[in-house]
Amino acid sequence: MVLTGIERRFLQGLLADRPAVRRSQTSFDFSKHFGLGVLSGSVVQYRTVDFERAEQILQGLDAPTRALPQTASRADAAEYAGMSEKSGTRPPHADSIAVRGFGGCTLAGASLDMPFRCYAVLTLAEAKDAQADRILVVENLETFRELETYAWLPLRSGRVLAVWRGDRTAGGAEINALIQARSEPVWVFTDFDPAGLGIAQGLPRLDGLLLPTRAWLVATSRGDRGRELFFKSEAQWAPTLELATNAAVREAWTLLKELRAGVGQEGMRKATV
Repeated sequence: MVLTGIERRFLQGLLADRPAVRRSQTSFDFSKHFGLGVLSGSVVQYRTVDFERAEQILQGLDAPTRALPQTASRADAAEYAGMSEKSGTRPPHADSIAVRGFGGCTLAGASLDMPFRCYAVLTLAEAKDAQADRILVVENLETFRELETYAWLPLRSGRVLAVWRGDRTAGGAEINALIQARSEPVWVFTDFDPAGLGIAQGLPRLDGLLLPTRAWLVATSRGDRGRELFFKSEAQWAPTLELATNAAVREAWTLLKELRAGVGQEGMRKATV
């Protein structure tokens, strides 16, 4: 017998809660096929002997008798032959923050200044302890890895800890927690589009919105791609940006509305300022 995740959690729930009754398809199936609980009308009733039986089933299949915590790793789950290491465990990229140091950032005495296209992956706890003068949030991973090629960025203005904003796979929630836990001023480098400005507006202690000059943006934000960048996220972010409190974000939003076209980070590599 191989337990599905639903079946394993059902048995673990019986042991944890010791309910008098359950009403679900899983409870009906275990009652019918394993004699676990007594079917009474539309519910299954449970006795002490049923909880003992549930524990025996889990132990016999080498599955944990209690649900693993949400912080459990795949290695924790792999200790049990009766369940997949992927079932109910944290994603491999959980608690991961990608960082690059510039100007002498350190962690526990070690340099965080990374070679070109390289970055370190820290836990949230480690990232909180990094030594820096300001934080630079970068929207896109390729740009984050190649920041040195954007010669106009002030990467050597003190100790700058660049962090990738992350995506659905890794980093998003951790980045927010990191910024909330620290006190340095925050710079942000995003696409010049409504979504990018929305990211900037949502950051605490925003001290700098890194964009090329107005003249360069006016000359560059053209073509189908520029218009696509604007219209793709205008409806979602316009209400937020209309209420923006940061002066730099307000100014950039005014320009973006005038142009009705944006510029992606990747297109800013050769900007001159």
